[in-house]
Amino acid sequence: MSVRDTNVALMGRITARPPAQLQAELRDGEQLQMLWALQVLLTQGWARDALARAKDGFEVHPLSPEACAWCLIGAIGKIAWQTDDAARRELRFDALLGAIAEVEPAVVLRTPAVFNDTETKEGVIAVVARAVVVEEQRLLR
Repeated sequence: MSVRDTNVALMGRITARPPAQLQAELRDGEQLQMLWALQVLLTQGWARDALARAKDGFEVHPLSPEACAWCLIGAIGKIAWQTDDAARRELRFDALLGAIAEVEPAVVLRTPAVFNDTETKEGVIAVVARAVVVEEQRLLR
C-alpha cells in the first residue's frame, strides 16, 4: 500500500457531523484561521497524485518536514494536525473538509483526492478562497 493509500484511509473520510455542530465546537475564528493557513499552504506548494511531495518530487507524508507541496486532502490534514489534542485534530479535519465541501460539493461527491487530481492548482486554491469568504461572512453575522 502506498503512502497515499495509507493516508487517505486514515484522513480521507467524510464527517457525519453537521457543519453547524462542527463550527460550534471550534474556538472563535479557528475555522477562518485554518482556512487562511490552508490557502497559504496550497499557494506555497500544490501536488497531484500524492498527499504530499518533497522537493525531489517523491511522495512523502503530509506531516513530513520534507514536504513542500500538498494535495487538498494532504494540506487539510497538515493544518488539522497542528495541535497536540487528538480529538481536536479530528474536529479540525472534519470542519475544514466540511467548509470546503460547503462551497464545492464536488470535493466530496468525487472524493477529495479525485477532485484535487482533476483540478488545476488555481482551481483548488479558488475553492479554498471561496470557503474563506463564506466563513468571513458567517463571522460578520
